[in-house]
Amino acid sequence: MTHPPALLRPAVPADLDALVELHTRARTAYYRVRFLREAALAAGRVEAWERNERARAFYARHGWRPDGHRRPGPAGACYVRMRLDMAAA
Repeated sequence: MTHPPALLRPAVPADLDALVELHTRARTAYYRVRFLREAALAAGRVEAWERNERARAFYARHGWRPDGHRRPGPAGACYVRMRLDMAAA
């Protein structure tokens, strides 16, 4: 059985929403399900750039909450640390 070759092309600005959604879903799924549960950890932490409102909103929808920690990031904006408590998830 042969398959047609995959179509690869450079990303264009119109692809941005789909790429961001794919990346954030994959990253959240990895940290929440695979790593935290398999490792039997009580909580997880992730950082999101404060200007990336879409990423912060995505994590918040999946139970991640800011824990008050911030560190300097690019362009004068901080990274915001978010925490997921597995007992509440």
